[in-house]
Amino acid sequence: MMEPRIEETAEKLFFTYGLKSVSMDDIAREAGVSKKTIYLYFRDKNTVVLSIISKLVAQQEDLLKQSLKTSENAIHEVILMAENVQTLMGKLRPVMLYDLHKYFPESWKLIKQFKEKSLKNAFIQNLEKGISEGLFRKDLDFEIISQFELMQFDSFFNSDSYPAGQFKSQAVISQITRLFLYGVGSAEGQVVIKKYFENQNNEYN
Repeated sequence: MMEPRIEETAEKLFFTYGLKSVSMDDIAREAGVSKKTIYLYFRDKNTVVLSIISKLVAQQEDLLKQSLKTSENAIHEVILMAENVQTLMGKLRPVMLYDLHKYFPESWKLIKQFKEKSLKNAFIQNLEKGISEGLFRKDLDFEIISQFELMQFDSFFNSDSYPAGQFKSQAVISQITRLFLYGVGSAEGQVVIKKYFENQNNEYN
């Protein structure tokens, strides 16, 4: 169908070049349709962006739920969530986030709501789960730690925090995930965490 074709083309251009620099003419040319055809499905560029970001947020919501269902325990859940962030980083480049924040407030609001509600709730539920399983320490302050995790999440998408030429995103996420887990892990949890990362290292080698 024409609408998904236009949307897929726009998404590819946006994720490659950012939102501000891509015009409706660029989308039409790349999709092989007239600009008039695009306007049959999308009122303006803001509508295109909003549709793409809405679907991206919905995908992330589904991934959070999937991590909860498929994880073996709270530690495994954190590792799965970290893998999801790695995938998201491949799409949401800093220039795109900058453009969203500055020029597309409706779409930026969706990102902000996902982070401050869904992601924060997922972090807190994970901490509760880890404590109930005896894998996380019992003296954890949920508000402080969930806020810390949100700050780390933001830092992954900030080119000033981990410049691409100096850091590899996979290594950054892996190291921070380890620091977090070892920081919240109980004595029993430390043993389980070590096994997960030993298995992960064996897969890479």
